[in-house]
Parts: sequence; C-alpha cells; structure tokens
Amino acid sequence: MDIKSIIEQLNLLPKGYISKKVIKGKEYYYLQYLEGGKIVSEYIRRTDLSRIKEQIEKRKELERVLKKFKNNHVFSLSGNSKSLTGYLMNEDNICAKFKNGSLVYIDENTAPLYIKRTRDIASYLSSRILDLSRPNARILLKQLGIDEKKEEYIALYAHGATIQDHYWFKALGSSKKYNDIRFDSDFFADIALKGKIMQLKGLGSPSPEFTNIGSFEKCWRKIDGEWWLYKAGKEDEIFSEYFVYKLAKSLNLPVAEYELDGEYIRSLNFADKYNFEPMFALAADNENYDFIFQLLFEIDKEIAKQYILLLWFDTIVYNLDRHNQNYGIMRDRRSGKIISLSPNFDNNLALLAYNKTLNQLPEKEQFINSFIKFVERNFEAKKLYIEIEFPLLTKEIIEVIFGEIPIKKDKEKITSFIINRFKYLSKRRVNL
Repeated sequence: MDIKSIIEQLNLLPKGYISKKVIKGKEYYYLQYLEGGKIVSEYIRRTDLSRIKEQIEKRKELERVLKKFKNNHVFSLSGNSKSLTGYLMNEDNICAKFKNGSLVYIDENTAPLYIKRTRDIASYLSSRILDLSRPNARILLKQLGIDEKKEEYIALYAHGATIQDHYWFKALGSSKKYNDIRFDSDFFADIALKGKIMQLKGLGSPSPEFTNIGSFEKCWRKIDGEWWLYKAGKEDEIFSEYFVYKLAKSLNLPVAEYELDGEYIRSLNFADKYNFEPMFALAADNENYDFIFQLLFEIDKEIAKQYILLLWFDTIVYNLDRHNQNYGIMRDRRSGKIISLSPNFDNNLALLAYNKTLNQLPEKEQFINSFIKFVERNFEAKKLYIEIEFPLLTKEIIEVIFGEIPIKKDKEKITSFIINRFKYLSKRRVNL
C-alpha cells in the first residue's frame, strides 16, 4: 500500500471516537470529533454502529501506517545540498561538478546547455522550479511545510529533477542513483491542479510538481506508465490549445500530443527518451527572431528551418505567447547531441485567447508583418524560407477539425481568419 491510497482511504473514513450516553435507561451512541476548534457530535443509529466501529479501527490502523511511512520518507536538504556541493547528473553519469556553488568540472558534451552558457548551478536550479505566483503552487508548499526562501532549495526538494529531462543534482556524499530519485508517483497532482487540501505537513516526498514551471494551474499525472501534463484554463484557452494541436497534426507539423479530459486539457510527455532544454537555456530572455535564428543556424541548418516553420505556424494561429520557455531543443540523453527543435506545444494563448473578435486584416497587423520583415532582412533565413515546402492549408481541413472538437465556437469566423493569414503569407512569400 502506498501513501496515495492510504490518504485516499483516510479521506473516506470517519474521524474521531464513539461516545455512549444513557438516557432514561436507553443507550445512545454518537460519533464525536474535533472540527474548527469545536467538538462535533453526530448521532449513530444502532444499525450503523458496528460498521462505524470497524471504520474507526480501520482509520486508526491506517494512521499508524501513515505515521511510519512519514518517519521513513521525510525528505530534508543536507548541508552539501544547501551549499550546492556535489554533482549535476545526467541519469547516473556526472556531467558537472560543483563546490560551494562554483563549477569545478564540466563535460561539454552532455552538460545542460544552461550550465554550458552560465556555469551557474544556483540559477539553473532556480530556473526549474514551479511558478510561485500560481496560488496552488503556494498551497502545495504550505501543506508540505516547506518554507524555503531560496528558489534553488525548492528545486532540490525534487533533487532538481524534472519530467522532461534526465538531469538532477546529487549532493556530495549521497549514495542515491537515478532510479532512487526519478518520479514514480503523481500523489500531489490534485493539490497542484485543483488546490485540494490534504494532510501532508512533514511529508517531503519528491514530486514533479516542484519543478513544473509555467503560470497556469497544472499538474503531472501518471497514466498507464506515461506522464501527462494536465492544464486548467478558460474555455477559449482550452479550445485554442486543442484546435491548434489538431491543425498542426493535420498539416503534419511536429506537435506534442493533446487530449481533452473533462474540463482540462492534457499533453503527453514528449521527452521521455530525450532531454528537452528550453530555448532559455541557450538564449536567456532574448527572444529576437534574428538572434535565435543565428544561434540555431550555427548549430544546424535544418533546426534553423524548423524554427522558421514554427514562427510561420505561430503567425497563422496568432500565437503571441511564443517565449523562450515554451519551445526549445531536443538532445540525445546519453551523447548530448542536439537532435531537433522540440515539437510544438503550449498554444492555449493563441487564437481566441488574445483575439476574441478575429476581425483584423493580416496586412495591417504588426505581428504577422514582423515575421515577414525578419525573413526579408535576414539573408540566410530568406534562403531557408524559400526552400521550405510549406503544407497546404484549406477550408476542408479546418472543417474536419471542427467536427472533431466538442467545444462550439464560431466556425466561419475562425476559418476565415486562419485562411486569410495563410493566403497572405503565401502571397508575400511568392514576392520574395
């Protein structure tokens, strides 16, 4: 029995104790428990007495097991962890060494791109933590009794690990292996996604939620052995995310897999066999098209092409929210070789999220023309742009997609908006 099933059972069992009162020679039984600082008393019918007694005994036994579990699994940071003395690991291979936070060794082939750029382990760990502006993120830390002020320490409660790569921090003197620290439970998912209150204080079990970045309420769930990222949002945001996914897939563009699940949308972890590194690792906060293109062009011309294709598609679906944390590089997890640009993901702020009227003409819009001007002024980007065989986008493709999405939106207006943008880009490309 794991801790998740224990707490789920406890939430269903009555708490407190049974008291007996004798009134005029008759026995009456009550369930009494403390709530909000006051004793609550609930009458128990005789037909329910035996069942409730068994449930209370079951609760006591589960509480004893939970206490033992907590005593064995409380996770705290060692002195070497807090001084950032130890190793940055790629699975069970050392890719960098640090002493009191200073780099003393690096494997240039396999180390994270962020470490290669900055040599700074503290800021690397800080860049991996959950967004503390999310209310549910703060609820999670409070329920776990974690009151760390340094962001790198919060990341270390998950050993600095994330679902989307195989890097982690191993403190000097630790005997842990990657299999000891890799995530195998989604126990904290409902807190991270829904803000669910659970009795967790003192339980510091490593969780992928500690390093689940992004401003929307979200969580990782493990389903049939695979990790899915669940995200909350408004209806327009959920629709936009799912529609953009469907459109990219229909055009055979590289895209993360998405599904609707009730009121949420979920995406399958696309980095299970790779190391995903966000563009932030290479470029920090510089999102200039020319700057990013040059970085990628120097790595590989084909990856630079993939970047142009991503920007092209962003302009069609009006994704103004492309930033250096929601796309990046896929690397071979053993050799460190850069394989490709990451598949397209995180489009919930595209389309309807920023533009509910969809009434502007593409030729008068700054966003789409910024992309065109980038291609026109950048000699190498222009050559690659002309070489790319862009997919054909038709009204029929969009018609099929609308038939597959249960969320109802203005089909005619959205179709016209997207087709007009596609035609405008095609026309301007011919004139290059």
